[in-house]
Amino acid sequence: MSDELGVRRHAAALDSGDMSPRMESADMSAHSMPSTDWHHAPPHKLIERGIYMVTASTLHKQHFFREPSLLELLHDRLLEYAADFRWELQAWAVFSNHYHFVAASPENPATLHKFLGKLHMKTAQAANTHDATPGRKVWFQFWDSRITFETELPEFRRTVSCCAPYPPRIAPDFFGLEM
Repeated sequence: MSDELGVRRHAAALDSGDMSPRMESADMSAHSMPSTDWHHAPPHKLIERGIYMVTASTLHKQHFFREPSLLELLHDRLLEYAADFRWELQAWAVFSNHYHFVAASPENPATLHKFLGKLHMKTAQAANTHDATPGRKVWFQFWDSRITFETELPEFRRTVSCCAPYPPRIAPDFFGLEM
């Protein structure tokens, strides 16, 4: 039943640090076909306005943002571009090799692709400039889950706030979100 509602239960895997592509995920490549249910590139189901949990990982889980200034840049650009694309962040945490956030989507949740495309392009450019490695691929994939049951919020909140080196932020009304 939960699969029919678009609920993806991978928060437990994220809690354990497992970012493997066997989770219901999709990459941001132009080759991804919306009808493909393949473990390396299943579709992003961004068709309905709602609350989404998003996680993105660097290529091979490399710690490209270990430097405090780069981690701060990733954090700041995440907040800036979320606002630019009208994604209302409710909780977020950034790490040196991945990030998580929970956000209310705008009317058209498909804008997530452009939002993350810009975030990944700009932060990859900054990391590559810092490391003098122009053109290096930094970001790998992102995963999204539409949160459809209020009972899932604590699980997602725990995933976002667990062990972040940069203090995670959680909106005071996080549990008052309208599904």
